[in-house]
Amino acid sequence: MLCGCLADRLKQLVCVWFGSGVSGLSRLVTAAMATQTVTYRAASHAGSWYTANGPALARELTQWLNATGIPRPGAAAAAGNGSAPACSVPDGRLRAIIAPHAGYAYSGPVAAYAYACIDPSAYDRVVVLGPSHHVYMPGCAVSTAATLRTPIGDLVTDDVAVAQLRATGLFSAFEPAADEAEHSIEMHLPYLAHVFGARRSAIRVTCVVVGSLSTEAEATYGAAMAPLLLDSPRTLTVVSSDFCHWGRRFRYTRLGDPPPPAGLARHAAIEAMDREGMALIERQDVPGWAAYLKRTGNTICGRHPIGVLLRAVEAWQGGGAGQASDAATAGGTANGNELPVGRGTLRTRFLKYAQSSPVVSSADSSVSYASGVTMLVEGNASDDG
Repeated sequence: MLCGCLADRLKQLVCVWFGSGVSGLSRLVTAAMATQTVTYRAASHAGSWYTANGPALARELTQWLNATGIPRPGAAAAAGNGSAPACSVPDGRLRAIIAPHAGYAYSGPVAAYAYACIDPSAYDRVVVLGPSHHVYMPGCAVSTAATLRTPIGDLVTDDVAVAQLRATGLFSAFEPAADEAEHSIEMHLPYLAHVFGARRSAIRVTCVVVGSLSTEAEATYGAAMAPLLLDSPRTLTVVSSDFCHWGRRFRYTRLGDPPPPAGLARHAAIEAMDREGMALIERQDVPGWAAYLKRTGNTICGRHPIGVLLRAVEAWQGGGAGQASDAATAGGTANGNELPVGRGTLRTRFLKYAQSSPVVSSADSSVSYASGVTMLVEGNASDDG
């Protein structure tokens, strides 16, 4: 006999699964039962990758957010005492962010540029896509923990979305020990808990771990996730990725393809290579992104989550984004490109780039970090951000 909480959960699932029929309901029952197996995901990297002291962590995140100089939309509202000016970098409704996931001492200030643009009053649902660092997977998996713990406060898993994804047959359940060992998603949870503030208990979060996908699989998962990620303006997508991991310890010492001009510093060549990839993401150039990764081999650990987002955008826009490389509208610039679609214009822009340390010699190493935003703009707005 089903327990009361599970029965209530099933009623909720049935209400949102329109037209699924008996077979669809059966899949949802199975998926919903799976979500009951794990109570919470511990903040396993607290105390090492970031401080486990909640008030100290909140102060640190606030400091980094303020240091961006970006007016924080709804920042005061998140604290429960009013409102703040709207985010203006760039204009539009925020639909997705790309931000790093290294230890906060390295990547926290860069991630702040993406998180500073979040209006906590504008969303009910967050979907986090992160790469798998420790477990090989040819597909994707979802966390089934009911609660996501952070030193700042707990977040609640979106078990409706988890059940819907599981019901497709494309998403496995991420094993709890592997879930807690994986840092790519966890490093975003304290930022989300902090930015949403007083509303954090009302937000439902879905954590998707993206495996080593082929380009074909990226297209499959992107199409499958496009409705969840992009149909509702009250859903925010978070893509977790660092950029180039350079040095012998990463088994990557290339400096671009073709090689950089003679005399160019190694760290400048690494940045140029990263920015080439960032420009392709800004143009939402699906084939260009795949070709760039194959040509350079750049060690962007979140390349597959980025690929899934690009494919979701392509599917949501009707398949036209992949040919957008040379089809920028009059408003597009080198800093971002507009893709006119029936539902509005999606604009992607990177706001911040940094490296953990400047590579000077072949004995050095570094990791690159970048933060970007994808905005939905009504009509054909000019690029004045």
